[in-house]
Amino acid sequence: MFSTLQIIVYIIGCLYVQVDSKEVTPANKEVTVTLNSKVELKWTISSDITITTIGVYINTKDDANKLISGTKDGVFILNSGKTRYGDRIFTELVNNNEVVVKIQKAQLNETNSVFIINVFEFKDGKATEVDSEIKLIVQGGPIFCADQIPATRSYNENTTPSISVTVCGIPKPTVTWQLDSNSLSGGVSTKSTSQPSGYDYSITLSNLTPSMCGKQLLLQADGHSGKITATSTLDIEFTPAIVTGVQFYKADTCNQVTWAALDTGSCNVTYTVQYINSSGSIIATKENLVKTNQCENNTSEGSYVKVWATYKGKAGPAGDGTTLLITTTTTTTTTTTTTTTTTKAQPGITNSPREGDDDGDSTGIIIGAVCGVIFLLILVIIILIILKKKKHNRGGVPKATNRHDSEKAKSPRDDEIELKRPPSYHDEGDYANIGGKPENKPENPDQALYAELGAGGGRKGPKPEPAQSNYAEVKVDDMGYPARGPTSDLPHIPPSYNQAVSRDMSRRHSPPPKEFDDMDDGIIV
Repeated sequence: MFSTLQIIVYIIGCLYVQVDSKEVTPANKEVTVTLNSKVELKWTISSDITITTIGVYINTKDDANKLISGTKDGVFILNSGKTRYGDRIFTELVNNNEVVVKIQKAQLNETNSVFIINVFEFKDGKATEVDSEIKLIVQGGPIFCADQIPATRSYNENTTPSISVTVCGIPKPTVTWQLDSNSLSGGVSTKSTSQPSGYDYSITLSNLTPSMCGKQLLLQADGHSGKITATSTLDIEFTPAIVTGVQFYKADTCNQVTWAALDTGSCNVTYTVQYINSSGSIIATKENLVKTNQCENNTSEGSYVKVWATYKGKAGPAGDGTTLLITTTTTTTTTTTTTTTTTKAQPGITNSPREGDDDGDSTGIIIGAVCGVIFLLILVIIILIILKKKKHNRGGVPKATNRHDSEKAKSPRDDEIELKRPPSYHDEGDYANIGGKPENKPENPDQALYAELGAGGGRKGPKPEPAQSNYAEVKVDDMGYPARGPTSDLPHIPPSYNQAVSRDMSRRHSPPPKEFDDMDDGIIV
């Protein structure tokens, strides 16, 4: 029924299944943890395996990398394991079939490590080995994983140094460089040869100058667990340059020397000022000055100075040019002498020259200017008041706003003329008894022009001539205004009613003519 070949294949298959059933199963084939966290590796040995020996290796199965050894009775850490992990590694055998390895504070350089367990069985003269692996991934960083970054980096001026820092992190960190908050470009990174999870980041600083001395070089790395920074101070070794802008002049209290400060970044230099007289002899030397000015009284006309800077014992050049003392032409000797002489005449009182005389002169000028402005303002106000009064006088009697005001605005001369020189109702000059009021006669009794008219109407006949007054020689024109010229040249013609009314209304609502004001107070009665 079965061929020999089929029988052989069946037997081999049974043997394969029997061997394959002896397994060591990992709890996880890959374990991922973060930096400084705990790692736990676990394998389960199938029950059909009779444990003879157990060994746990890292990366390769050789004695140098063997970490743990044991039997069915238990497991323990070898010296090689303690050397690699110290007191951070632990192991145990649970229920005779479960091997557990624990590592405290996992490090980034332990990432990608492969832990291999080997279970050896020797039974009935037959040896069986079963292996199983677990890969460890440690994520985190960034961290500085090489030499400690120095707080100060010293370089010579005019050099071009390259600065390198090793940063570890999984995944790879991102690094930026700054010099005193100014971003630097040109940084590069390469895989570190000494750190499995590290990268070497470098930047080149070109042509270092004294102005960069004391500045802060900052590296910032961003990665899985946040960001870290490292700062180093640049110390530039340099010889100070020549000091420029030196001025030597006579001040109020001394002979003053000033000069321009050198740009040396945050590194401080000191200055030396040497005073030399006209014959070339050194009068005085002032050293270790940190400011940029110096006063000296022990100098005379024709003296000059030299100024130079020093940094860490290295003195810069003083320069060829020396600045001669500049004398002033204006002195206060006379004023001081006069004041002193005056003081001697008054015993018990001590006067000294007042400082700030120039300020007093300036104050006097300011006070005088203010007084002048105030005077001009007062003068302008007076002129405006005078002009306003003249304009008011030219305006005459103010315009009446109502009948009552018009009555008040009248002058006594107007009232006398209005009452004593009545006009006629008709152009013919006589009075008509019409038994009523003319059509154009005002109905307001206050506007009636003739007081002699009674309730029965007008009277007949020609209007009687008014009696002569002391001012009879003053004649009036047709409108009732005083006439100019000789009195004999202008006949008297009484005004009509309409003319009289028009004249009266114009008087009530407008100022009298100027000619009227200039005439004598003659009134026709």
